[in-house]
Amino acid sequence: MSKKILIIFIAIIIISSGIYLYMRYHVLKAPDIATEPSKKETILDLRPQLIAKLQQLVKEGSVGLYKLTVDQVTPDVLASTAEIKNVSIDVDSAMLKNLDEAGKLPDDIFKMKFSAIHISGLGIADFIDKKNLSINKISIDKPVIEVFHQSRAYNKNKRAAKENLTLYQKLSGHFTSLEIEKILLSNGKFTHHNRDKKEVVSKLENVNIQLDKILVDSSTQYDASRYLFAKFSKLEAENYHVITPDNMYSFSVGKIAVSGERRHLKANNIVFEPNGGRAAFIKKLKDRKMVFDIHIPTFEMDGIDWWALLNRDQWAGDKGYIKDATFGVYADRRLPAPVLKQNNFPHQLVMRLPMLIDIKNLFIERSKVVYEEYNPQVDKTVTVTINRLNGTIDNITNVKSTIAQNPWTKVNAKALFMNKVPLSIGVNLNLAKVSTGDFTADILVDTLNNELINPISELSSLFSVKRGQIQSGKAHMSGDNSIAKGNIILYYNDLHVTPLKTIKKDNGKQKSKHATSLVANILFIKNSNPLKGSLRQPSFIEHRDPYTGFVKLIWTSIRAGIVKTVGIPLKIIDKNAE
Repeated sequence: MSKKILIIFIAIIIISSGIYLYMRYHVLKAPDIATEPSKKETILDLRPQLIAKLQQLVKEGSVGLYKLTVDQVTPDVLASTAEIKNVSIDVDSAMLKNLDEAGKLPDDIFKMKFSAIHISGLGIADFIDKKNLSINKISIDKPVIEVFHQSRAYNKNKRAAKENLTLYQKLSGHFTSLEIEKILLSNGKFTHHNRDKKEVVSKLENVNIQLDKILVDSSTQYDASRYLFAKFSKLEAENYHVITPDNMYSFSVGKIAVSGERRHLKANNIVFEPNGGRAAFIKKLKDRKMVFDIHIPTFEMDGIDWWALLNRDQWAGDKGYIKDATFGVYADRRLPAPVLKQNNFPHQLVMRLPMLIDIKNLFIERSKVVYEEYNPQVDKTVTVTINRLNGTIDNITNVKSTIAQNPWTKVNAKALFMNKVPLSIGVNLNLAKVSTGDFTADILVDTLNNELINPISELSSLFSVKRGQIQSGKAHMSGDNSIAKGNIILYYNDLHVTPLKTIKKDNGKQKSKHATSLVANILFIKNSNPLKGSLRQPSFIEHRDPYTGFVKLIWTSIRAGIVKTVGIPLKIIDKNAE
């Protein structure tokens, strides 16, 4: 929605300056629209003719699609000012139908209302040269703008032709250069209706914009230091909200602030959550899907490339900051597991984003991850927490030229596992081999005891650690869409594992499998590592289950290395697991 809103802003500027130009010229005849004599105060009052001419211009310029209504125009030729009040531009429904049937309707239809537009500062030179405009100030009060977007098949070639044009090139038919000292837009409201699939409505309220020293010409069309062609700019807006096309999630932003000259953006209270709540979300699912609930109190980005954003639909920036965020994930194992596509690793998802993205560094500070999984075998929910998460993600991109220079996205993070245990994670994603999903991962964990392990293992893998302690663990692996392999080093002592079984008749109560436990601990399990001076650091190979994603592949790979180190036959655990 953002680019279309920006184009609307520029269009408002052009329309506003055009209104003033025609007021200053003597071309006020409008043969197709009658003037309103009741508003004419004297025989020398040209305001009714001016309004009629503006209506004629809008009608002719839009091939009859739009109708202009103006309540009042107050020109002051000596002061070089004009006040236009209660302006609205509406759609002629009959002409809309005719243009659509003729294959000439644009993809975007607008409805606009303005409480007031004030223009000041057109000089004498503007009488002579209409292509080079210079204006002191434009003030726009309480604009209400709606955009109705629908990609029409007969416009495909037009869209392709304009794809590589800059914003200036798309507008240059109206003028050669436009210079404005200041633009103020206050208390705006913008609504975008995307009708390409199901109608998706996004809204932005309380929009306030200040643009200073605007220069729109061929010399500024590639100027990355300018935002909306302005040397200095400030934008603030509130209450952005949109429902995803599948009606499953709600996305909102409490407040957005942009500083153009600083190339800086700040957003507060970002929320991505199930539409209608988790329970309603689960009821809509036919098979098992992860349910995401993300809250980001503060997001900031420095070094934004405005030219790339406005002209190429490319979100490019130097550094991004996410602070105090909570990333919630929930899975309900009562639902049947789906067969997942083999191209859903993180870097593969980035490559399929609908817009280009190129962020050098993303810093995550003081955040946490909460993973919850309901296990119907025991009628309980396991919760895994990773908090005090601090880390960086480098080279987040799907831009081919950037990938050619640096083919790796690198993730490095430190956190506390289950609020107590230091954890380090390093993941490298190979963008040059994104089709096969190539990656490497390194994971380090500090001391783990049975009090921390059992709440997870008893529900997810159906085994219990009766006693023992893991001093530290280190795993390295490499993998792709179908397999992960690597090695693990696990330091532990005095380990005793008890397999569990679920008694369905007893409300899912778990009981120890004493015979299996005895055999396992006597014959298979190695109670310490190192043992008798020998350190076991086995390699492992894990074939990807088609029902699992990236994180589950890493987890099952680590688990395979753990059980190989400990000496537990994997079938003892997997026999009772899903």
